[in-house]
Amino acid sequence: MTDLHMHSLYSDGTFTVPELVKRAVEKGIKILSLTDHDTVEGLGEARKECMENNIKFISGIEISTEYMGKEVHILGYFVDENDENLIRFSKEMKQARINRNEKAIKILNDHGIEITKEDTFREAEGEIISRTHLARALIAKGYVADVKEAFEKYLGSNGLAYVPKSNMNPFDGIEIIKKSRGLAFLAHPKLIGLDEDAFVQLVKDMKDNGLDGIETYYSLFSEEDIKYFEKTSEKFSLIKSAGSDFHGENRKGVDIGDNYAPKELFYIWDELYEQKNKH
Repeated sequence: MTDLHMHSLYSDGTFTVPELVKRAVEKGIKILSLTDHDTVEGLGEARKECMENNIKFISGIEISTEYMGKEVHILGYFVDENDENLIRFSKEMKQARINRNEKAIKILNDHGIEITKEDTFREAEGEIISRTHLARALIAKGYVADVKEAFEKYLGSNGLAYVPKSNMNPFDGIEIIKKSRGLAFLAHPKLIGLDEDAFVQLVKDMKDNGLDGIETYYSLFSEEDIKYFEKTSEKFSLIKSAGSDFHGENRKGVDIGDNYAPKELFYIWDELYEQKNKH
């Protein structure tokens, strides 16, 4: 089995890297990529854990960008976590995430919702503070029942305290990945929320700017979704990938390996892995 999209405590997941790999072993995963949001901090640890557990590890990252007012996430595979530009980007995004949450907290405070930075710190076991940790703080204070409600009411793109993450566009995200010698993939395309014409144009433009593939098999996709994105991948000669987008307790109901990937996808990625690791 293959799972190329998951998150640890290095971003907004609730599992440590060893816990993540242990769960992957239990689920029969043979090829794994850690794709924490805008950071490469956990990749060295993940590689070591995977080697010790006979799992083929692909270094990854998930970069957040914006297009036509929508969030577009770019997955990078086989990135070089020692690349200076990628390390610099990772540090800049860490600070930007802190600034974003502080702005959201101020908006919430201005509307009578008593949340502090310290409340979010208590919800984060790792160093990264994300919107998910702010959502969990809202739950702890009794303002919402769950993470979904927190995003719908306050933190999502239509929420009261939504603060755009960055002005980076998808083409910049692809460039960062390419400069670190990685492959660039469009993450969970249905979740972008574009109409079909705008989506097809986005894929075409991203392909022209170096996009390598699409996350075709995904934990929240229906059979109809999968067929559509299979056809889209084939139309633009893009590589297919599969990810659960596992976040531990921050995304209940989704486990490692939940991505509906066909068996043949394993062999495609096994070959890619061997090609990338020849030297």
